[in-house]
Amino acid sequence: MDLILDPLVVIDSDYNVVGLNSAAEEVFGDFKGGKCYEYIFGFKKPCWNYSGYFCPIKETLDDGDIDISTFVGNVKIKDRYERRIIRNYHIG
Repeated sequence: MDLILDPLVVIDSDYNVVGLNSAAEEVFGDFKGGKCYEYIFGFKKPCWNYSGYFCPIKETLDDGDIDISTFVGNVKIKDRYERRIIRNYHIG
């Protein structure tokens, strides 16, 4: 994943961070395990519990569409791709 220069965080359906590249660690700090909302934002609860925050993982799980989100500070730019997600796909 380190060939990708932008921060990349891989998150499972339970909101656990299961992989990341060195660019993500440069932005978010050393990863010690845990949920995406803990690692990326320092929250104790999922993002959608906080006013003004959006969770692309929750939306993807709710509607099956792939959501790609880019954040600049707290400002979100969202692109939606109407493709269906392949569930239970394991890399291996």
